[in-house]
Amino acid sequence: MDQYDIAPQGIVPALVPSGSPRHRGIPAPAATLTALLRAIERTEELLDEETGALENRSTVDLVSFVRRKSQSLLEITRAARALRDFEVDPTVTDRLAALKDKLERNQAVLRLHLEAVREVADLLVKTARAVESDGTYSMPGSRQEVG
Repeated sequence: MDQYDIAPQGIVPALVPSGSPRHRGIPAPAATLTALLRAIERTEELLDEETGALENRSTVDLVSFVRRKSQSLLEITRAARALRDFEVDPTVTDRLAALKDKLERNQAVLRLHLEAVREVADLLVKTARAVESDGTYSMPGSRQEVG
C-alpha cells in the first residue's frame, strides 16, 4: 500500500503504513503516542456526553458538539500523522476500533433525532398550511361542511 491508497475502513489514514520505511520497526515516540491516546480518550468522552444527552432528551447545543468533535478529530489526525512511519502498539488500533464503535452509535442517535425533527417540521408545515387555507382551492369532498 503506498501513501495514495485508501485506508481500510475504521483505520486513521495517517496510521496506515506509507511508502517510506525510514522508521519501520522503531517504536513510536512515547509523548506522541500518549498525545494520540489522550485525544482518543477525550473524543470518546465527548461522544458519550453527546449521545447520552440525546438519548436522555436533554437540551443539547449541537453547534458546540460539532465544534468540539471537529477539534478532537484535528488532534487525532495531527498525532496520527506524527506516528505515520513508526511502529504503533496494537493497543492504539484497539482504541481506534472502540472509537469507531462510539462514532457509529453517536451517528445512529443523531440520525434518529434528525428524522424526528424532520417529522415535526413536516407536521408544522402541514398545520400552518391548513390554518392559512380558507378552503377555496381545496379538492371537492375535502372541505368540511359548516353546519
